[in-house]
Amino acid sequence: MGGVARRPTWVAGTIAAVTVAVVAVLVAVGSGHSKEEPFSYSVNEARLRCTGPSFLPQKAAKELLSKPPPQDWRDVQSHPGSVFADTEYVEIHLQPGTRQSVTFKRIDFHVRHRRPQKGALLYPSCYEMVPGLWIAADLDETPPGFTITDFPQESHVIHLPWTIPVKAPRTIYLVANSSNCVCGWRAEISWVSGTRQGTIQVADGGKDYEIAHSGGGIPKYIAGPSGWTLSRP
Repeated sequence: MGGVARRPTWVAGTIAAVTVAVVAVLVAVGSGHSKEEPFSYSVNEARLRCTGPSFLPQKAAKELLSKPPPQDWRDVQSHPGSVFADTEYVEIHLQPGTRQSVTFKRIDFHVRHRRPQKGALLYPSCYEMVPGLWIAADLDETPPGFTITDFPQESHVIHLPWTIPVKAPRTIYLVANSSNCVCGWRAEISWVSGTRQGTIQVADGGKDYEIAHSGGGIPKYIAGPSGWTLSRP
């Protein structure tokens, strides 16, 4: 499925992570004759202390709700079975190589719908968003639409082909949004740099990333200093 670039439509949500964060350090190998690479990259899920909700299946949710909320919300994000709801952030770290820039030509998203599970949504008591270069995708669309912007300057939309300087290390955030989709997803970013070309594989150690959403009457619990509070509609 190919991504369709469009103007920004920001879906409510925050930072994301799925199960166990796997950092895949990869060399950006493309077609060409030089043995030296134009750049290298790594991909990993972004986990922050203040973020959006996490969905947990019933057994895992019951286990966490039987204890006080953790001081570090990443303990919820890394709990077995935990899936980010609404928004998931994936960091793409670029490292300089033999070239000073790389051009992104095309971004393709692959989405596989999952059967919803029974469980609960757990919310932290704080909230933050990550400023920087965003590739924000709407996984509810078929194919997923995306917008490239320098958040929070949402009015400054970047279009493909997109040439990025890599004179120094830099990070791009692929922000996956969902308001209806319980699904697995991954992305491919096609690039060219000089005579070399290749693809950045955005995946969780070769597997799909997983995302849920906060709709559908799922019980919502908010962390607080005195414990968990069930949110009433």
